[in-house]
Order: sequence, then C-alpha cells, then structure tokens
Amino acid sequence: MVDDITPSGHHAELAQSSEIVAPLSSRTLFWRARYLRESRFLTHVPFLFWLIETCRPGFVVKLGLGDGVSYFAACQALDKLETQADCVAIDTGEDEEDADREGIRQYNEDTYSEFSQILRTDLRRAVNRFPDGSIDMLLVDVDADEALIDRLTHDWPRKLSERAVVLFHGTRTRFAEGAAAGFLDRLVATYPTISFEGGDGLLLVLYGPRRHEKLQRLTALQPGVRGYSEVHHVFRRLGATHEYEWQSRNREERERDLQERLETAEADLARLSEEKAKLDRRIEALIDGSEAGGGRTDCTPASEGSVAEAGAGPGSGEADELKAALSELRREAADRTTELARLTAMLEQAEAERIDEVADLAGRAKDAEERAAIAERDLKAAQEERDAVLASTSWKLTGPLRSAIRKARGIKS
Repeated sequence: MVDDITPSGHHAELAQSSEIVAPLSSRTLFWRARYLRESRFLTHVPFLFWLIETCRPGFVVKLGLGDGVSYFAACQALDKLETQADCVAIDTGEDEEDADREGIRQYNEDTYSEFSQILRTDLRRAVNRFPDGSIDMLLVDVDADEALIDRLTHDWPRKLSERAVVLFHGTRTRFAEGAAAGFLDRLVATYPTISFEGGDGLLLVLYGPRRHEKLQRLTALQPGVRGYSEVHHVFRRLGATHEYEWQSRNREERERDLQERLETAEADLARLSEEKAKLDRRIEALIDGSEAGGGRTDCTPASEGSVAEAGAGPGSGEADELKAALSELRREAADRTTELARLTAMLEQAEAERIDEVADLAGRAKDAEERAAIAERDLKAAQEERDAVLASTSWKLTGPLRSAIRKARGIKS
C-alpha cells in the first residue's frame, strides 16, 4: 500500500477547527446509530458518519465483519445521505465465536439488502471480486498478520480509487506491535493521516491523490497544532453519547427481562398455592372419610400426620400420592419464593442504577450544553476576526503579493 502510489503534498493552510466540524454545518454529527450493541467502535460512530458525509464515497468495502457496528454505521450514513453507493463486507470467518453472527446477516438482509452485501470468503479471493480503482473507502477490521500486511501492500492498493480513504480499526490492539505497527508507521510517514485513541484506536489515511479539502485540513491538525484538541474533544464527546445510549438500552432490556421473569415467578407461585389448596381440601376430605369409617369423633385439623394415619384405612394409596404431591409442591413453592426474592432484589438494583444513570446523564447533558455554547461563541468570534482581516486594508494591499507567491509555488487560487 505504501509502495504503489506516490503521495502528493498535504500541508494545507490551517483553519479554525470549529469550521471543520462545526455542528451547524454537519447534521450527521448528531445522528443516532440504528444498530447498537456492545462494541469498541461505538465511540467512533459519529466520526464515521461525518467522514462519509464529507467524502461521499460511491463504493465502500470493509475487510472483516466484526460485530457489525462500524459496517452498519457506514450503511446507515450511505442510506440517509441517499448517495446511491454500494457497500460490501468481507466476512473472513475469524469472528466465528460471535453468537449473533446470523443476526448480523439477517439485519443486513432486512435493512440494507438493496445496496449492501456480506460476502463469506478470504481476503486472497475477495480482492479479485472488485475492479481496479473502484473502492472509495476501505475499512480494515481484521487481525493484522503477515498475510494481511502483504495483501494491503501489494493487492488491495490497485483497487483503491484516486479519492480513496482507508480506515484502520485497532491501532491500539491488533496494529500496535511488530510488523503491523511498522506498516502503519510507514503509512503515517507517507500519507496525510489522523488518529483517534478511543476504543481500540482508529487511523484515517488519505490514500488517493485527490483529497477533499476539509479532510486535508483535518489531517493537518496534528498534536501541538491549534485546534487538534478541540476536534478530538468534539468527536470523543459525541462518541460517548452512543456508548451511553447502548448502556441505557442494555439496562432497559435487562430490566424488561427481569420484570418478565418476576411476573412469571409470581404467576407460578400463585398457581402452586392454588394447587396446594386443592390438595389440602382433598386431604381433608380423605381424612374425614377415614375418620367416619373408623368411628373417630374429634375434629383435629388436617396435617401430614393425619394423612399418615389415614393411610391405615380405606384410600391409603391415594393418601400416599397426595402426601407426596403436597411435599413436592411445598419444595417447588419454596424454590419459587427464593427465585422471586432474588429477581425482586435484582430489579430493585437495576432501578437504582437507572436513577444513578439519569442523574449522571443529566450532568453530562448540562456540561455538553455549556461546551456547545462556548464553541458557538468561539466560532462566532473566529468568523468575525476572519471577516475583519479580509476587510482590512493590509489584506487588500498584500493581495497581489499573495497571488504572486501562490503562482510561484504552483498553487491555484
């Protein structure tokens, strides 16, 4: 991948970071992901939304199916933006332990089958399925062994278009050591890139020579450059909202499950109590019949001892069966009572956690609102400052000089 295309220069003029990812200029920043599950990619979903809105890829390919979060986030963005793009995920089979694998395939079939395909094959065969120069966005989410590095270096580059961007997920894990880390180091030294530390780490590489101006400005924001921290903060905070939403949904699902189990246990307990009452009445009737036949005249209440005594007379076989059934019901009722108490405690704990979560989210929402107000104020001030500079006499007087410098450097106005 490093050796196939000669990179062009990427030192673009810096702009205010607030203009790159200004909330008012990008509706995608506040989209809610349709497909949510526990995933290390959740924190990067807003960035992927924004990236797809910015570069508008016509063909997206993901190497590795993973947990489906990143792939379906890409599909959602392409769908909502109505880009008429195609999307393909290469299922290499390395995530066979994923219990919801078929669920991922079914979700794709139900939701995005008009433009999305999940292909079960290996990367060696997969590369031959795509025309050269056709892929505008490549998402790499597979284990970085020597075979992958070799294919990313020699096979996949020719499939990338002139405006292609490449995303590597797992820069802090699968790409953190050895040959994989060296491969990324070479990319960073050769192409415009920007990395995000959240989750397992994410690296964006502007691979093709035709690069969107906004993406060039973003990759120019390296550590120590003004605006770097602000941009990372925006995406980190927005990514956290997806993580919070998943946690909230997961807790709600667990609470619903607990509530259903609690209701089932209560219904079972009521049923057992009713069956026990019926058995008690039958035992009473059996004892009364036995006493009448034996001439007994006292009115001692029915008990298991009474049932045992009744066993000496007529109907002793039925009495033994009733006694055994009663004992079994009592054991089952005791088990249900214990389960009921356990479920009740779990539900109370879940409700307490929800109260704490609501309080935490309220605090975070207030903090986000304050930061948004500060960002909008800073943006307005930056725009006013820029307008003042452009309207100044010195800017107008130096116009010919700037034009001459650009021509000397070969830069278009």
